[in-house]
Amino acid sequence: MNRKGQAAMEFLMTYGWAILVVLVAIAALAYFGVIDQSRRLPEICLFEPGMDCIETAVVDAAADKVTFLLINNKGSTITIKAITDDANDECVTPTMQGCAGTSCAVGNLPFTVSNNAKIRLEVTCGGTDIVPGSFKINPTVVYSTIASPDLNRTAPGQIVARVS
Repeated sequence: MNRKGQAAMEFLMTYGWAILVVLVAIAALAYFGVIDQSRRLPEICLFEPGMDCIETAVVDAAADKVTFLLINNKGSTITIKAITDDANDECVTPTMQGCAGTSCAVGNLPFTVSNNAKIRLEVTCGGTDIVPGSFKINPTVVYSTIASPDLNRTAPGQIVARVS
C-alpha cells in the first residue's frame, strides 16, 4: 500500500520539475526581450463613426508628442472645442492642439472643420517620458455641430502606437 503512494509522489515530482523548468525558460526569454509582445500588438487609431482616423498615430518620443489625423465625416461642419484625455493614460499632463485647412498651421482650439475635411491633432505629454514599447492614450474630442453650436458632443477615441 505504501508503494502506490510513493509511485504517485515520484510521478508528480517528475512532472513538477519539468513544468518548473519550462516556466523558468519562458521567464528567461521574456526577461531578455526574445518574447516582446509590443512588436506583435497592432497599432490602433479609433474614434466614433463620423470622426475617422486617416492613418495610425505618429509618436515622437524625443518631443513627447503624439500626432494623429482625423477626418470629419459627420455630414456637416463641426467645431472642435477641446480635446480631453483619460486620467489613466500614459500622458501625465497632456497639451492638445490642432490645425485645419490645407496649410495646416498649428493653432489653438477651437477649430471649425467642414464636412470631409481633415484635422491634425497633436497631444504633447508634459511630465511624461515616452519610452520604447507600446504607448496608449484615450483622447476625447469635444465638438459641436453647426446646427446646434451650444450643444457639446463627445467623440471618445483610443490610440495605441509602437514607439521604437
